[in-house]
Amino acid sequence: MGERHRSTWLIFASTGIALGVLSVFFLVIGTARAGEWAQILGTLVGIAALGVSVYSVVLMRRPAPAPTEGTPGSVRNTLSGHVDGNVIQARDVGPSPDDGRDRPASGGGTTANHIKEGTITGFVIQARDIKDPGVMKADPTEATDQSE
Repeated sequence: MGERHRSTWLIFASTGIALGVLSVFFLVIGTARAGEWAQILGTLVGIAALGVSVYSVVLMRRPAPAPTEGTPGSVRNTLSGHVDGNVIQARDVGPSPDDGRDRPASGGGTTANHIKEGTITGFVIQARDIKDPGVMKADPTEATDQSE
């Protein structure tokens, strides 16, 4: 049995046992006192539920941590020197080879493209994801806009 199934089974079993013990307790003390206890327990459960809901709202409002250079999927492209031709610096280029459809932009990680010292005689494309390989045509004026 997997860890997830074991913990689910444990939650259901302990909830069933707690309800059984509570039912026996209510039967033993009688209906009048059971009503009083039900009010007290209901109030305590309601307060606990309110606390849990406030905590979940606080967690949802926290910003997600920004990916760092060490995050899986991060890429750092650096170019220096003289290049006779075009330069493309990207992480993912082209449609998915599996089904011919465009793949969604890859999640996670950062992309850092840098050109240090040198000359480039052609055009330069710096991007994270290039979905349309047609953007890499020899004449950059023919390229389609990839901004989102």
